[in-house]
Amino acid sequence: MWKKEIIKPKTAVSHPSTCSNMVKVGPFLFIAGQVAMFEDRTMVTGYKDLDEEGRKKLRADENLGAHFREEKVAAQTYHIFTNIKKLVEDAGGTMDDLISLRILLCDINYFPVVERVRNMFYNPDKMPIITTMAVTALCPPDALLEIEAEAFIPGQE
Repeated sequence: MWKKEIIKPKTAVSHPSTCSNMVKVGPFLFIAGQVAMFEDRTMVTGYKDLDEEGRKKLRADENLGAHFREEKVAAQTYHIFTNIKKLVEDAGGTMDDLISLRILLCDINYFPVVERVRNMFYNPDKMPIITTMAVTALCPPDALLEIEAEAFIPGQE
């Protein structure tokens, strides 16, 4: 019989919140909406907030002339997917185990940027289903996007 289990993040950013970051039921993992926030509640505002690997992957040095909002959404997207990857790994899975994503965007015009960054994290043959929605606002107000995820982690029934 499956039971609900609260999973505490080990390596991922744990947001100070009144809800759980992850809940596991049998082989299914449910990850709460993630925003680009650090544990101290500060937000990712640009490439400068990413680690060296993230800046290299986004080619931040080459993109310095990009519009600030595009830089901000690229950096926030990278931070969120890095955290989702860590959350899934903390629960014993991999990014290939993700089965569904819900992406909430404050400006749907940034979808191509989000898509470009998102695709850095997946094997194209193992892409989860994805629903993208435009919303008028998120909490906190500086968040440009929020991403929820579900995974199926085989062998963890």
